[in-house]
Amino acid sequence: MKMAFRACRDKTSVLYSVLLNNAAIVREKGGQSDQAIRDFEQCAEIREKQLSSDHEELANVYNNLSMPLMSKRRFDESEGLLRRAPKIDSSKDETSQLKILHTRYMNLGCLYALMGRFDESRVETEKGRQYVLRQFGDNSYYIATCERYTEYVDYKQGFIDQARQKYTRAYSILSNIYLVHSTISSTLYMLGCVENEAGNIAASIGWLEKTVHMAKRNVPGRKDEGEVARASRKLSDALRLAGRVEEADRMHCEAEDTRTRLQGAGMEDTEQNYDLLVPAQFRT
Repeated sequence: MKMAFRACRDKTSVLYSVLLNNAAIVREKGGQSDQAIRDFEQCAEIREKQLSSDHEELANVYNNLSMPLMSKRRFDESEGLLRRAPKIDSSKDETSQLKILHTRYMNLGCLYALMGRFDESRVETEKGRQYVLRQFGDNSYYIATCERYTEYVDYKQGFIDQARQKYTRAYSILSNIYLVHSTISSTLYMLGCVENEAGNIAASIGWLEKTVHMAKRNVPGRKDEGEVARASRKLSDALRLAGRVEEADRMHCEAEDTRTRLQGAGMEDTEQNYDLLVPAQFRT
């Protein structure tokens, strides 16, 4: 990547914007959200000058920039970009729309779920689901993602049985597609949260132990240390409720060691700050 940046001499070219976009995607996956935002912003600035206002690559960078902004809880900025992207996409032919609009609406569904705007989340996620069904069918990764977003809303609104059913279906679909994936570990995590909320502590511990195991397997290729820490902290709470205090203390200390290394010592030990360790789309 560094060689490509050096070789591209025109820093205002569309080619340079492609390099910035690709670098930002890598940085976001590696947990470098601040640098990813700067790269996406520079990419967007170039494309706004060099491309037409309805160009699909402009919609793509708006969508891409919205995600690390969402992860940093800069929700208003993320929403503005996620509203602009589908307007551009909707001006294209039907084939082009089918290829991309599901992503835009699903991301809006995720955003509104995290903002607590649950009715809007359901509406946007359902829009995305309809495009997914037409393009990919009923057992695809994207259907599992729709299930995750709607079941997160169910969970937050206290519909525990519905949330359990949808998370279980999402887990089944994803497990048939991947052996190891960040989406699976985030689904396992939420199953643990659902059972904890229902008072099924043994079941919660089982799901959270699977989460830690899966997230650790993700780490080498997907930088999921944050998910390991988040799941470990939640698991420590469940272990404490089960009376396994020594295990809980050890797990909590391990989680805090990782969190403070990733976030710095200035941030408090709260569930909200642990959520910040994972990208927004994996918090549901």
